[in-house]
Amino acid sequence: MMIRSVVVLLTCLSMATAMCVFSSDITIMSQYLMAEDNLYCYDLPADEINLNFAELCSEGLSSARDEPLGTKCADGYTQVGYPQYECDADTGEIGSDILNDANLTPYTTCVDSTDDICTSVDSANSANQLVDWTDVTNIPLETLTNGSVSETAVYWLMGCDSGYDYTEGVDAAYAVCTDNSDNTFTFLDGYGDGTCYAKCGDGSQISVSNADSIDLDGDSLKNGESGGYEVSCTSGFAVEYSMTDDDYTFTCAGTTDESADTGSLTCTDCPVCLAKCPANPSISDFLSTYTNVDEISITNSAAKGEIVSGEISCNDGFGPAVGSESYSFMCDSSVNDTSANSGTYVLSGDDEPTCYPKCNIANTPTIGNVTFISLDSDDIYHTKGTVVTGSVNCANDYELAYDVDNEFNFVCGDSDDGTGNTGYFECDGDCPKCYLTCTLPDDTEDFHYELLGTVNQPIDSNDEIPYGYDHIEISCQNETLNLVGERFLDCINGVVTYNGDSPYCADVDICEVPTVSNGFTDTNANQMVGDSYTLYCNPSYYFDIKTAGKYGIVNDGTIASASFSQISIDCEGDELPSFECYYGCTPPDFSGGVTYPDMVEEGGAPYPVGQTVTFSCLDDGNIEGGDAEATCSGGEIGSPICDNGASAASTVLSLVLGAIFALLH
Repeated sequence: MMIRSVVVLLTCLSMATAMCVFSSDITIMSQYLMAEDNLYCYDLPADEINLNFAELCSEGLSSARDEPLGTKCADGYTQVGYPQYECDADTGEIGSDILNDANLTPYTTCVDSTDDICTSVDSANSANQLVDWTDVTNIPLETLTNGSVSETAVYWLMGCDSGYDYTEGVDAAYAVCTDNSDNTFTFLDGYGDGTCYAKCGDGSQISVSNADSIDLDGDSLKNGESGGYEVSCTSGFAVEYSMTDDDYTFTCAGTTDESADTGSLTCTDCPVCLAKCPANPSISDFLSTYTNVDEISITNSAAKGEIVSGEISCNDGFGPAVGSESYSFMCDSSVNDTSANSGTYVLSGDDEPTCYPKCNIANTPTIGNVTFISLDSDDIYHTKGTVVTGSVNCANDYELAYDVDNEFNFVCGDSDDGTGNTGYFECDGDCPKCYLTCTLPDDTEDFHYELLGTVNQPIDSNDEIPYGYDHIEISCQNETLNLVGERFLDCINGVVTYNGDSPYCADVDICEVPTVSNGFTDTNANQMVGDSYTLYCNPSYYFDIKTAGKYGIVNDGTIASASFSQISIDCEGDELPSFECYYGCTPPDFSGGVTYPDMVEEGGAPYPVGQTVTFSCLDDGNIEGGDAEATCSGGEIGSPICDNGASAASTVLSLVLGAIFALLH
């Protein structure tokens, strides 16, 4: 029979409640609804409508709703077109998903015959895998005129069945059914032609040797679309270590005659599963062999290009040097290595694994005037680089220097012939040195001699005095007198000697030499009242401002730069204080500006190491010939020059304040 093609036009009134309203007075739709008594409408999905409670669409549906507008035909009729129209409560529109697509038209009708409709379009056509994508079951049959579709024809949104899709770049196809014997479709120009291709999914195949699986990284691909795949190789094989899953891009090449999700994958730079290098390898698994290396331990297998650490073990009598037990190796393999874990380890780096003869603790160095070296170790053999502590015995009439502890470090070194256990120990640093001893002088009527650190007895038997300076103390036999002059004797090359003029005893007041931490004095002699001592600091050590201001040279309130490293103190008969020099920096020689922060006045060098000094010029001057900041690293601080020509300000001011502080305290 002749189908009554009716277009359902829907709209929605904009309401404060944003609920959808069906208007029954719109053109063709209103005419149809008012005339027909076989189409029912209800505010429920179509599959939930009970005709006993639904109303004919022709009776008017102007009430607001927030449910879909469902339609259903009376018994005995077949429904054609959209079974329901969604309500968008946010916009207050019914069927907006259809109305907003310029190629779609709302369409619902009821027919009493299927002669003029295409049925079951919601199921895939076995010939072309096409289905309607809008839940429509039946659509009208359109008649072709001279091969063309009528301008009034209603188009439907068609898609491909699961596991199929259009080609890359085609997202939609609109069609009319022109033959209901096999549901043949004619497509709207400018969109897809309705050709469905098998998609590429995890079931797709590509030939990769020694690969277990190729898994898609994400959704399946449509024909012509590219994406990343994860390649899983069989046990003992792996893709190159530097490559990642993203490095392998595949393109889907689906056809129309394949099963769902079985399109073929193609690639330009295809993955290659290469043999790995084995865990716990034997020496034969390495490209090179190494002298006296028995084993190289690598715990895990490695992929081509992967760099791993291997710890070497040596043949008996040999060992790796301390700190050189492990070396880096890179796994190398190719398509010619067809067996699992058949890759080869190649040395990565310039240092070749080396085993050295071990050292026997009896193999000690030969040192002049040393008769025996005893190494303190429970182990007989040691690897190269091992440091062992030992003591030495000097030959007769020889001893270690005064105050030198008889404990030295020896390190396992080389071997003369390269055979096992023939390495010998060497001095770790300067070797011990045994010096010719001196004989402690006999006491005289005027003087008593004593080795420091003893009570009237030298350390060694037979009155032997070890080599050293200022370690034999002289005192007056007459306790009512004081020693004037050199207070100590030296033992140099077996000879006892004064380090200065010979002393004498006298009934005068004297001063003993003051101590200087990190410094020294011009003499160790006892001085009479009226004499003085000059005190010096070691390089990069300095007296604090208070000391320099009190014992140094101060001109017009300014401390002379030299006074931070050299001062003088007079002997006035009282015990002299102790002094200390501090590691740091002297004040910078900066003219025409000020510095920040202020200098340390007591208990430290003027500027401690690490202190940053900032320079600023006076009278709007600018810094030139240097930097605005300098950091103390021990010694002098470099300073810039101000271009204002002003006189020295910062250093002079700081020194004056420091001198005043020192003199007042």
